[in-house]
Amino acid sequence: MSETQIQEIELDIEAAREFIERGEALDRLRENKDFKLIIMDGYFRDEAVRNVQLKSTYQFRDAESQELITKAIDGIGALHTFFQTVDFQASEAGQAIRASEEEIEDIENGFGE
Repeated sequence: MSETQIQEIELDIEAAREFIERGEALDRLRENKDFKLIIMDGYFRDEAVRNVQLKSTYQFRDAESQELITKAIDGIGALHTFFQTVDFQASEAGQAIRASEEEIEDIENGFGE
């Protein structure tokens, strides 16, 4: 029984490590000067401001233009939310790995039964 439990926990640890890898990859991207220029500054900041300003521009007050602008703003928000989710999952995965490793240790020492 203990070996089966350990194998299941190890599978959970492996899955958690994938979340951590994604988080680390995102951190590396954030440090890349081109990524900063295009995504962090160009898209999240400059493009967001541009679209917000367009919403109040007279030439873009028609319903179709407003809908397109709103979709563009929503897209920026969705990507930002995705990045936050990757960060959160990586953080949670790190905590889960530590807890799982302790659980394995307890099982191996006879405390988990």
